[in-house]
Amino acid sequence: MEIPAWWLILSGLFFTINLVFFIVLCIALVRMMKVAEELKPKVDRISNRVDSISVKVDEMATTLNETVKKVSEKTSSVAADAEMITHVGAENFGKYAPILATIGTVVKVVQIMRQLGIKMPSRRKHD
Repeated sequence: MEIPAWWLILSGLFFTINLVFFIVLCIALVRMMKVAEELKPKVDRISNRVDSISVKVDEMATTLNETVKKVSEKTSSVAADAEMITHVGAENFGKYAPILATIGTVVKVVQIMRQLGIKMPSRRKHD
């Protein structure tokens, strides 16, 4: 049995193309390794920066959490104080409400009398 010539030519061509492709792949791999070596320090610096940023973000979150707690406590304290002041004010107003109502009524009566032209009795001086 004899191998046809076209088969030998096709096999040789395939082998040659495969050999060229393999050499190109080896050259590309060597260049990629050089690029990776050049990028390694930059990647390490970026990694360190990301780590430091992460630490700073954690610190800021902790500080923010503490601030929110303090503000919440102060707000609760202020609200309690305001409630107490309102309560005391309402009690005091309740004590003096009749007096204030009387004064308001007298003032209103005087205003109405002036509008109607009624003169107020004046105090006479004793000679």
